[in-house]
Order: sequence, then C-alpha cells, then structure tokens
Amino acid sequence: MPFCKGHPSNDLLNLITQAVQQMEERLRLFIAEHTTIPHSDEGDGTLCFVHKQIINLAHDCLEKCSNQLLSALYFHELSENLRQLSVDVSVTAISTIATETSSKLE
Repeated sequence: MPFCKGHPSNDLLNLITQAVQQMEERLRLFIAEHTTIPHSDEGDGTLCFVHKQIINLAHDCLEKCSNQLLSALYFHELSENLRQLSVDVSVTAISTIATETSSKLE
C-alpha cells in the first residue's frame, strides 16, 4: 500500500472515515443509553457527579468528532481528564468513609 510522504492512501482515508463514523455512532448510542441516571442512584451525589461528567465528556467528544477537530492532543487531554476524575472520586470516597467512620467512633 504505497503512498507519498504526507499523503495517505485512499485505503487509509477510507479506514479513518469508517473508524470515525463508528466512533460517532457508538458515542450517540452511549449518550442515548446513559443520559439519565437510574432512579436508585439519584441519592448518591458522587455517583451523580461522575455520571454527569462522563456524559459531558462523551458529548464533547461527539461534537469534536462531528466538527473534525479530533487530534492526538485532544485524546491525551480526554485521558488526563478521565484520570483526574478517577483520582477526585477516589479522594472523595476515602474522605466520606473517613468521616463516616470517625462519626461512628465518637
């Protein structure tokens, strides 16, 4: 599959186009299936926050994809945002457990 430096082949462009279309469809499906949080989880503030953040990130990714603004930098930043969200949730969970435990000991 030879191609000139800096000019991807038609086969490569077709693969990229298919991958982008597949990603857009999966993002739309994910958003449609997860936009609302299950009623049983509405009382958990941390879970509601995480849920909203992930749906917002999915919307942002879909928008960037639709506007052809995806880049390696965008995916790096998205990964970093998800990592930080995970850290924040862990810290919040540990803090909540510590508070509940200390209040039981008093």
